Amino acid sequence: MTGAPLLGNLPIDSALTTLCDAGRVEEYYAEAYEELAANFTSTLRIKR
Repeated sequence: MTGAPLLGNLPIDSALTTLCDAGRVEEYYAEAYEELAANFTSTLRIKR
């Protein structure tokens, strides 16, 4: 184990791959990705 915290679980989503293929990934929204981003930024704040 590395001791790194689990920041989130990301599901496989065909909507994301479709948007990636179309070059429109910035249009993707999913609660799991929002949670991951929030956890990541909180972790960065704690480490500073």
